[in-house]
Amino acid sequence: MKWPLFVLMIPVLASAQPAPSLQPGEGGARILRTESYQGRSLSGYMNGGAELFHEYGFVALSMQEVSVAGAGEITVEIFRMSSPRAAYGIYSVSRHGCAGADTATGAVCEGAYQIQGTAREHYIRIQSGTDTPAARSARRGLFSALAFRLGQERVVVSSFFRQMRHVMLMAGPLGVQNGMPDLEEVLDGIDGYAVQAVWPDTATAGYDLVAEITFTSEDRTTIFAGRAGDGVECTGVAEFSVHPGWWMLRCPGNVVRIMKGARTREEAASILVDGPRPR
Repeated sequence: MKWPLFVLMIPVLASAQPAPSLQPGEGGARILRTESYQGRSLSGYMNGGAELFHEYGFVALSMQEVSVAGAGEITVEIFRMSSPRAAYGIYSVSRHGCAGADTATGAVCEGAYQIQGTAREHYIRIQSGTDTPAARSARRGLFSALAFRLGQERVVVSSFFRQMRHVMLMAGPLGVQNGMPDLEEVLDGIDGYAVQAVWPDTATAGYDLVAEITFTSEDRTTIFAGRAGDGVECTGVAEFSVHPGWWMLRCPGNVVRIMKGARTREEAASILVDGPRPR
């Protein structure tokens, strides 16, 4: 069987394109202020969070303060990323306190004081200081207007996660730290990888997390696989020798699947071979 390679592709852009902005009247908005940032200037806007965006392939940001009748002032941020996959990736690790029936196609979630999601290569985050019904309606209206104008593009995740609705994409150590810090202990000291992972959707799912890691070289794959002993192949599941409770399955194409929380080898194998399932 040929295993697909799913790595966040971050192209080098010869010249950065500015991020799009809300137009006057779009979504009922009155524009109060607009600021634009590109490349490393993002650090001047985000205190400590810019490097995470750069890891995913940040290109440009449009930040606007707008007002909508009856809803007060609202902050609209449109991050242009290097690709739809990069936009979905940063969204997938930034949706804390944000819930919704989202998928990799038309990803959107909503929480108190915010709505966020993706539109092609754009990650959109809309926040307000109040959470009244009028404010929630205004945020939804602004997001819908932008998503309609900017369009959607389906982001394909590994078929291993075909039954799961929300898959996190992590492009490097900052993405892991922000999205699924439990993985830091097993990835410590290794670079050159991209991760797709899921949390369990219920407390009785039988695992704490499941991840598929694609390394950029066979050497890195071998070093990582060595943490579960020699000779771990796709036909067998092995427990990490230095991290009890973690299980590994090595597959072709520099792909390694790992999980945490299975009680037995058989339980781990059923998930690492067939994929996690919603309960």
